[in-house]
Amino acid sequence: MLDAFNRFGNGRNLLWALVCLKQNHGIRTFLLNYFVTIAKRNGIAGFTAEVLVDNKPMMAVLHKSGCKIRSQLEDRVYSFELDFE
Repeated sequence: MLDAFNRFGNGRNLLWALVCLKQNHGIRTFLLNYFVTIAKRNGIAGFTAEVLVDNKPMMAVLHKSGCKIRSQLEDRVYSFELDFE
């Protein structure tokens, strides 16, 4: 699961969960890129995401996003910060 939301407090919160989507069809990558595009158009500079340590496909999507990424592991959950450069 990926939960992402605007972390800059300008009132434009974006929250979604990508769960049970077929893998290897590019759906997660497409949706992340689509949400990044919409966020940038609306002045949002980044997302945060929490991903379970076992969700390697979602972590790969985040790392391929082209965003500047910082991450921290706590209790088998990675917390990611994605900055749109």
